[in-house]
Amino acid sequence: MTLAVPSGTEASVTPAPRVCLDCGAVLGGKFCSACGQKEEPLKRSLKDLALEFFQHPLIDTKLWKSLLPLLLRPGALTLEYLAGRRTRYVRPLKLYLTVSVLFFALLALKAPATETFKVQLSPSSTGGAAPTPEKDRLHLPIRWLDERLQRNTAALDDPNGAAARQALSQRIASLMPKVIFVLLPLSAVLFKFFWWRRYFVEHLVFTLHLHAFAFGAALLMLLPWEPLAGVYFVWSSIYSSLAFKRVYQDSWGVTVAKLLGVSLAYAMLVAATLLVAAFSALLAA
Repeated sequence: MTLAVPSGTEASVTPAPRVCLDCGAVLGGKFCSACGQKEEPLKRSLKDLALEFFQHPLIDTKLWKSLLPLLLRPGALTLEYLAGRRTRYVRPLKLYLTVSVLFFALLALKAPATETFKVQLSPSSTGGAAPTPEKDRLHLPIRWLDERLQRNTAALDDPNGAAARQALSQRIASLMPKVIFVLLPLSAVLFKFFWWRRYFVEHLVFTLHLHAFAFGAALLMLLPWEPLAGVYFVWSSIYSSLAFKRVYQDSWGVTVAKLLGVSLAYAMLVAATLLVAAFSALLAA
């Protein structure tokens, strides 16, 4: 017996053609023949995000195409990345590392670490107050660490301990890039608490772009023109509000409320991280 196949059945089961998420061209393989972007899923894992650092050149013409939207179009790079349009811009991790390394390199050339992170004598060392009683000093429960803390603190308070203070300043300065790099995943975790329905990697991409903007805009602060500080503060505030609004697509009321909570929590997170870094630098002597 022969079964009749209704007309149009074959067309109904024919899979839709795969298209490039960047330019929309029909894909014939793993790479787009029009723009060259590799076919990738919209949702990225932490492993995929890390591998992007090694799969693309460090500095190319895409860097200049990425800097303009990074500095002037809040949230644009994050939205482009999450939408799958990734070939035309520098990937998030590489963009952050490139801009932050440039900032810290220029900062080191402009001002030495001993001026940027200056360690000064305590009032007791300059005769302005009585020495701190033993019972009021900070002590650690581990004996060898406490001995090191007391020795290093005494060296810093010594009027002749300029070399020790300079060495501490240099250690703190060397830790700053690492401290801020640690803040990146912590910031993403913080964003996850406020926007828990979004994937963690989406938060991580957003915080990479936010910190890259912070360093990129801060490069202007290195120029010898004082009004730039005010421009940086005003634009950073506007930029953050617009970026959170565009990426998370909440109403303005919800965006402002969550942004206030995020800002307060982030300030506490930064303060705690810097305190740990300074304490680690002090014990490392």
